[in-house]
Amino acid sequence: MKKTLSLLLALVLCLGLLPAAGAVTAGDFDIHDGVLRGYYGWENDVTIPDGVVSIGEDAFLNRNTLTSVVIPSSVTGIRRRAFWNCTSLNKVNIPYGVAEIGFETFYNCASLTSIDMPSTVTQIWPGAFSYCTGLTSVAIPTGVTIIERNSFAHCTNLASVEIPATVTSIEADAFRDCPKLMNVYFGGSRDQWNAINIDNIGAGNRFAMDAVIHCDEDGPGPGTLPNGALSSNWAKARTTVAVETGLAPAGLGGDYRMNITRAQFAAVTVKLYEAMSGRKAETTGENAFIDTNDPVVLQAADMGFVSGVGGGKFSPEALITREQAAVMLSAVYTRLGGSVPAVEATAFADNGSVASWAKSAVAFMNGKGVVTGVGNNRFDPKGSASIEQALLISLKMYETLK
Repeated sequence: MKKTLSLLLALVLCLGLLPAAGAVTAGDFDIHDGVLRGYYGWENDVTIPDGVVSIGEDAFLNRNTLTSVVIPSSVTGIRRRAFWNCTSLNKVNIPYGVAEIGFETFYNCASLTSIDMPSTVTQIWPGAFSYCTGLTSVAIPTGVTIIERNSFAHCTNLASVEIPATVTSIEADAFRDCPKLMNVYFGGSRDQWNAINIDNIGAGNRFAMDAVIHCDEDGPGPGTLPNGALSSNWAKARTTVAVETGLAPAGLGGDYRMNITRAQFAAVTVKLYEAMSGRKAETTGENAFIDTNDPVVLQAADMGFVSGVGGGKFSPEALITREQAAVMLSAVYTRLGGSVPAVEATAFADNGSVASWAKSAVAFMNGKGVVTGVGNNRFDPKGSASIEQALLISLKMYETLK
């Protein structure tokens, strides 16, 4: 009888140790029905497994040594306090498809200097970025209608904010204690701005109200950049930063909505290198190409940022492709002393269309949040890019990899 009871007790204990139905233990990750409930490893740079659809409540709570997180494209939800008090977190991507940034998700992530929210985000919950003291600029996605209370409170280095015309309400203390907030770029007209219901103007939102409010008075038409070039209204604020940072070379023309050529992007890589290194790009003066004498192209070639297309040609007037751009940016990064890990495949659904010589660069630059997909987990490697898009990814690399 005692032996039988002992066996039954052992069986119960063993069953009690089994994971609940739907639970998966993937290394140091606790995943249940697609929800990442916790991370129990000690790595500071974490890549969340593919297939996770939601990052659960408190999943990385108080992980103050966590420095970077790569979130797979399968994730569509980030729940409350997921990265609460991750004070060393400086790199995180929010994939296309995420609709909400949960309550106090990035509270006190003081090392974040920038955050890219995809166009699918329509709600930013209260306190989502409170005490992110490293943030200097924020672009709120089109589709957000309410900037909720304390969303960006105590972001003491926040200098500029892009607010879409869809916003109809800014709640109390949304921008409390943001003393460096000098510029607000609003995607609508002055009348639309004046119609926004803004709570607590005298205290919690006074810094936003005291900032210079830049409105797009002409609706969907182009805006004018500090150098006189035209830019799409959606890109104007960040392209302005790129121009003011010195990332826009001469020779881009007067309309940055046009697609960028290989020669123009080569010039962008030279400017990016000089801005990130603080040094002038070198040149030998030798010409490796038979179809161009452009000194900036030759300079980019000497630095190893660009190569030809075969037959001694560079094809300077051909449009840059998205995969070529990723490779050129990676070449700048390696010239600066960085390394790009070799991979056999990217995470994109159209990986088969990415050239083998571009896969590592595409995967690396996407992992760092410098280049993103075009929707539906596609990269569109052979697609072209506009001048303003090229400057935006150049600025993103400058801000995140410098």
